[in-house]
Amino acid sequence: MKPNRKIAIILLLVVFLPAVFFSVYEIGSLNENERIIEETYNTQLEGILWSVNQYSQDVARSWSETMNNLITNPKQDLTSSLREFSQSNPSMKGVFYITDTSYKQIEIISPDYSLSAVSQRKIIEKLLRENSRKINKLYLYISGGYRKIEAFSTIESPNLSYFAFVADNYHGRRILCGMIVNAKDFVNQILSPKIQETVQGQFIINVRNEAYGQTIYKSDTTSTKKMSQVKPLWLLPDYKLGISYKGKTTKDMVRDRAYLNFALIVLLDILFFTGIWFVFRSIKTEMQLSQMRADFISNVSHEIRTPLALISVYIETILLGRSKPEKLNEYHQIIYQETNNLTSIVNKILNFSRIEEKKYKYHFAPLDVNEIVSNVLQRFDYHLKNKNFEVKVNLMPQLPQISADKEALFEVLMNLVDNAIKYSKEEKFLSIETGIDKNSLFIVISDKGIGIPESEQQFVFDKFFRVTDEAVQGERGSGLGLAIVKHIIESHGGKISLTSEFGKGSSFRMEFPLAIRKKSK
Repeated sequence: MKPNRKIAIILLLVVFLPAVFFSVYEIGSLNENERIIEETYNTQLEGILWSVNQYSQDVARSWSETMNNLITNPKQDLTSSLREFSQSNPSMKGVFYITDTSYKQIEIISPDYSLSAVSQRKIIEKLLRENSRKINKLYLYISGGYRKIEAFSTIESPNLSYFAFVADNYHGRRILCGMIVNAKDFVNQILSPKIQETVQGQFIINVRNEAYGQTIYKSDTTSTKKMSQVKPLWLLPDYKLGISYKGKTTKDMVRDRAYLNFALIVLLDILFFTGIWFVFRSIKTEMQLSQMRADFISNVSHEIRTPLALISVYIETILLGRSKPEKLNEYHQIIYQETNNLTSIVNKILNFSRIEEKKYKYHFAPLDVNEIVSNVLQRFDYHLKNKNFEVKVNLMPQLPQISADKEALFEVLMNLVDNAIKYSKEEKFLSIETGIDKNSLFIVISDKGIGIPESEQQFVFDKFFRVTDEAVQGERGSGLGLAIVKHIIESHGGKISLTSEFGKGSSFRMEFPLAIRKKSK
């Protein structure tokens, strides 16, 4: 199994799959979590509604206790005491008490002269008879020491509610009593301060008469929001309390929270998987560099060993006197050429080391490019003739000078011409051209060799890189030449580009600025 694939599988098993399982689990848990959150919000809203209802009960219970005390121990005559009590509570339109069990002797005391005592007696009698079971329970509750209040309403008096309870000591006996309350006034005058204190600007509470479709109170008059929770108002049977959050409804908040949680999970996964990708790419890059270094050492060792072996063989032949006189010149040429090859290899390694350590120094001076090209071709003359190369040279006459380092530019051309010779198999062809293009001087070196696959052309200037094709791998090379070439050209303010077709050859185009440089780098 390839190392990269092994690393990918390890990362997949150790990191990727747990991250996926975690994300799926968390996304699956969102519905349950949001259900719990919604229940929590609903419980909070129910608690607020319960608080308002409880407060209304406490007010009514306080009224019943006061009225019970007045009936038991009136400050003056009973009628005057009850009228004064009723007048002290604006939402209270009157009170009543009944001294017989047949509901015939109903006494109504009301400071509101618009309230007809006759019609109210009929309404109260009808209500009590229709709800006789509830009335009987009031007597049972008081027997147990608990005073309960029952609320009644009727369509004959749609704006009024009747709070009934049992007084425990009217001349030594228990009697049914009650309060006649204007529902709208009770909500707006008694409950409103408690509602405002409870909502604290965070909620909206409405009180609505469902039977008539009428809203009699709204804590925020500008809002048109739909209520999230609706509960009956205990003391006003025809009215209901509605509540919602001021900003958003419970469903809105739950939905938004779910979206936020989902977005955070997705963002976490993106960051997590991006980190995995960077780790994998870094490991892959390091392994590739490690493999390239190993290949470099192997290639350099082979590249050095070959010329050394040739030099050793020919020198040994000469020293032992086995060479024919007419062959001596050829042997000297071979030894000289292989020595140059060794020098070139060592120079590449040294130059690359200086480039890596940023210690490579250039000495710029006006330079004749055509002269450098001629010197390079002269250096390779023996090889080109020996291998039957067709050489095409097209040098622009009177070519302007450029500011360059002579040795560095010589090394660039040596590397490119050497590669053209080395990687030309079937068709032996070399072309060198110089000229002017706009504000740049260009040098083009072309061959009709094996070429470079399109997928690998972007890597040819990387250090240690060598084309993976078997035809290339069979040739000696360190993988440093083109990396050094690119560094030198870019240090001269120029650029290099490659045009190649696999199996048909390559062309390297170098461009240098024409302006004379004065600074050394």
